[in-house]
Amino acid sequence: VRIEGATVSLNIVGSRVNISSSRLQGGTKGIALAVGADAVIEHVVISGMSEGGIDASVRSRIKVSDCKIEDVAVYGIQTAKQAVASIRNNQISGAKFGIMLNGEFPPLEGNILDNCEVAIALIQASSGSIVRGNKITNSTVGIGCHQFCSPVIEQNILENCNKGIDCFQGSSPTIQQNRFI
Repeated sequence: VRIEGATVSLNIVGSRVNISSSRLQGGTKGIALAVGADAVIEHVVISGMSEGGIDASVRSRIKVSDCKIEDVAVYGIQTAKQAVASIRNNQISGAKFGIMLNGEFPPLEGNILDNCEVAIALIQASSGSIVRGNKITNSTVGIGCHQFCSPVIEQNILENCNKGIDCFQGSSPTIQQNRFI
């Protein structure tokens, strides 16, 4: 599937869908998941969005893997509180926020993020949340922890970032075995 220039390329409401091997180009949002949506998103290229790549709202579920998201104005992937998101092995570049997660999440692993203002932004993530094995390059902030965030941040590579890991607003993550270049 190839969709160009739509305001929202794919809008999923209360449905279970698999989206694969597709290209979404231009427009406002690539994929928007509303309450109750359940989506597996694999091998999708999203580019040139004026807002963002993938937006998962409250009580939606997404599994995003092996996708490429580039040149989006605000976010590559963002989740609202109470959304469940598995995000692995994606490439995200040219976004203000590469991945922005609100609340608890399964391990965030194997992603490559480049040229973002904040590559990974975590908001109110619990100690059960894990950020592991991601490569972050050429970003203002590699990983930001906001609002009482306490995830485990381990085995990531942070290269050429102004701030590797930035924690504030009562955050207390466990930071171990990361490489800062």
